[in-house]
Amino acid sequence: MTQEQKINSGIVRDDYQAGGILVDAMLTVPHQTHETLECVLARVDTVWKQFRRSKNCPPPLSRVRHRRCLRRLEITVGGNGWHPHYHVSFLCDPGAAEEIRGRSWSSALMDAFAMVSGHWAAAGRDAGIPVSEHAQAAVAIIGHVDAQKAVTYNFKNMGYGEKESSLTPLDLLRIVAQKKDARAVHAAKRLFAEYERNIK
Repeated sequence: MTQEQKINSGIVRDDYQAGGILVDAMLTVPHQTHETLECVLARVDTVWKQFRRSKNCPPPLSRVRHRRCLRRLEITVGGNGWHPHYHVSFLCDPGAAEEIRGRSWSSALMDAFAMVSGHWAAAGRDAGIPVSEHAQAAVAIIGHVDAQKAVTYNFKNMGYGEKESSLTPLDLLRIVAQKKDARAVHAAKRLFAEYERNIK
């Protein structure tokens, strides 16, 4: 994971030196408490594939053409069930970046939101999966000074979660190792086994 972070940090550094710009996003799909991880993973993967191949790009995506992207899958589980989601950094064309930089920050952010969230929602519709555009609210244009922080966050190791209502796989193992409540331990083992089976 450390090696992967170094590689991605180098890619982002080179991109900024070439005058590019980074648009960061977290992309997810609807999920319900009763659904299996396999089911929700398949849904997020289907929308991602449609997102990558769709030719019906909204205007902002046409203007700020991203040349490549860095993507990491993160999986947590909470009150609404399994929550697989992608952390994605879009490396945008240096020429198109000048147009964004030349406008107000608020209008640039609106463009970034429409570029990613609108296109993700459209990909969901094309795939027959209802995706809330507003659920993809974590879209931001990352300034040069924060670029490496964004990469570090997006490619962080799957450690302990920061919310009690949302558990990472490592949180599940912590519960198994440290809790005395037999029901909690049994539930954590069952969830971790499901995670392990699907992530393979």
